[in-house]
Amino acid sequence: MQIWWNEAIAKTMNLPKGYEKVSVLLLKWSDHIEELVTRNEITMAEDCFRNQFHYHVEILELGVRAKPQLQLRSGVSSFVEAHDGPNNLLIVYYVGQGTFNERYHRLELVASTQANPRGLWKDAHASWNPVEDMLRSDETEADVLTILDSTKGGNPTSKKVELMGTLFPDESVSAPADTLFTRSLVDSLIQLSKEYGTRPFSTWHLAQRLCDDPRRNDVPTQLWSRLPNEQHILLAPMSVVTEPRRLMAKAPRGYLNLRIGLRDGNLSEGQIRSLTQGLSDLARQRESIGVRKIDWLGFTPARISYFERASLAIHAINRWRAFVQKKRDQRLAQAGIETPEKTA
Repeated sequence: MQIWWNEAIAKTMNLPKGYEKVSVLLLKWSDHIEELVTRNEITMAEDCFRNQFHYHVEILELGVRAKPQLQLRSGVSSFVEAHDGPNNLLIVYYVGQGTFNERYHRLELVASTQANPRGLWKDAHASWNPVEDMLRSDETEADVLTILDSTKGGNPTSKKVELMGTLFPDESVSAPADTLFTRSLVDSLIQLSKEYGTRPFSTWHLAQRLCDDPRRNDVPTQLWSRLPNEQHILLAPMSVVTEPRRLMAKAPRGYLNLRIGLRDGNLSEGQIRSLTQGLSDLARQRESIGVRKIDWLGFTPARISYFERASLAIHAINRWRAFVQKKRDQRLAQAGIETPEKTA
């Protein structure tokens, strides 16, 4: 329903489909301090995002010549500053080892080689939590998808922040599952893009496809929403047309959250098209309100009371009895037998 809504609202409000810009930051440790060779995973991910989906891709390598924590914070901050925007998507993809620090309750990104004979690499680690706090904060306007290979690290809003990984937050791993996660992720992205074409698919579909991959049945992929709205991010290849894209409306400065009570427990694609058309017409008629966009924040089936349940059950029973009686009367009439009511 969310995909139907996004497609319909983009059409009725004359907005471009999908994101204006999608940027990917690939994170890894420098090869000379990383025992695990992650270059293949990075190359596969870069090729998929850049050539299959036409996303902007950057690579950030963490070393020990400066504090890795500062490198991580500075690199991600610069990436956000350069590519942030209310209609953009940021993807941060880390390949490497991770551990969970129970004392400080934080996720640590670490190089698999913690020390060499000279002890130069013992400090090759960085905390992920401050970076995620920056990505989740109101200062970052874009939607954010974080993908951690083999580890995991308010007020209503339309912003979406999701985390995809293969372990729970309180787990650690001594090594990534070689190239299986990235290989499976790349294959799943390509398969979904072929199946959906130019239409978007959600991160839920991606996570489901990863879980169904027989190569990784023993390591299920997890997907967490990192904001209360629990919305899924939608992915689709960007257009390769070189002409400038029409910019979306300016970023909203306020949100009006309404709840619409519906007769049915779900909406069909046709019903959603009718609803978006009506809301868009209303927005155009009241231009002084300054409606920028209308986001889908979720769908919740109504909870009914015990009394309402009982009333519905009694109503259903009475209708069933009336139906059975009608059929009985019809059979008797066909047999030429008068019903007791008609005889009386």
